[in-house]
Amino acid sequence: MFWMTRGKYQNSYYADECFPYPSITFLKSKGYSVKHACDYKYLNLSDKEQLKKSKKLNMVLITINKRCFWQEKYNLTNHPGIIILETTSTDYININKLSLKALERLKNKNLKEGIYKVTYTKIIKRRKEKN
Repeated sequence: MFWMTRGKYQNSYYADECFPYPSITFLKSKGYSVKHACDYKYLNLSDKEQLKKSKKLNMVLITINKRCFWQEKYNLTNHPGIIILETTSTDYININKLSLKALERLKNKNLKEGIYKVTYTKIIKRRKEKN
């Protein structure tokens, strides 16, 4: 879900079960609208099912599961978007820093139908697949 505020997008985020729950609390404390898979009891779902859930909720999917979402080809038509955090450590303190950086840099963008891979040094948008 996103809405316009003075010409800027404000996104809502859905974190899959790979995302550390303490990072959800951290992002909420910074003013971000973030829900975790366990808030909806969406645990033990496949990546494809998590993607469908985020679409149904109309929320940008945020994950640290880079392998599946970056390499697989999913239909993102009318999907709010995906943010993949790429880090060497899944410690929540590390995830807090990277996720805050990502959301700060992407907060005023319409992420619809896009996949964004975020590292400490760059953000890469995967090009839309040609049908």
